Amino acid sequence: MEFTKQQLIGFFGVLLLFIGVFLPILSVPIMGAISLFNNGKSDGMIILGLSVVSTALIFMDKIKLLWVTSGISTALLTYDFYMLSSKISQTKAELSEKMQGNPFGGFADAMMSSVQLQFGWAVLFLGCIILLATPILANGVFNFKISIKKEDSFSEINDTESPIDGKQPEPFIKKTNIKVVSDSFYHNNEVQDDVAMKSCPFCAESIRMTAIKCKHCGSMLDE
Repeated sequence: MEFTKQQLIGFFGVLLLFIGVFLPILSVPIMGAISLFNNGKSDGMIILGLSVVSTALIFMDKIKLLWVTSGISTALLTYDFYMLSSKISQTKAELSEKMQGNPFGGFADAMMSSVQLQFGWAVLFLGCIILLATPILANGVFNFKISIKKEDSFSEINDTESPIDGKQPEPFIKKTNIKVVSDSFYHNNEVQDDVAMKSCPFCAESIRMTAIKCKHCGSMLDE
């Protein structure tokens, strides 16, 4: 079974989205890393379900419907990311206010500072972006083909060139070009035959009328 370029890109986006569900999205002291799958909510299962549906759509070559699954995934992840970031900021502010003047305030601040968002979000959002871009590729924005047709001869390739601005371009090589070269050769010979000749007084060979030295015997001629 062969897959198109758009299908392969879609599969890659689904793979990132599927893997991202199990990657850490938040690190919390004592609890450790938390992923979208084990955060105690059903968001991870929803993303996995959307990944399976997206895979089926790509197999059936229903690329345009990826707008639906990728759009829902992006909206859900954006909501979770915003709520989690807001919750962390709010908790840090409240804890700092409550622990003000408390001898354990520094320890509490250090604990909250270690609560960090993790790289799982980057993988999840990258998968969503790729899935969102896949229908655009399928619609032909970046979809192009380059086909090279093998011709029998170089002259046929020149003769079949597409016209530019309504004018047929001249081929680079024609059979008449060979004839022109041969015609020039015979023309030069004819010109040479028309040159006035005379006999050398020493060896009786034919030389040019204007020659001052015989090319056959090497004798110098009187002007």
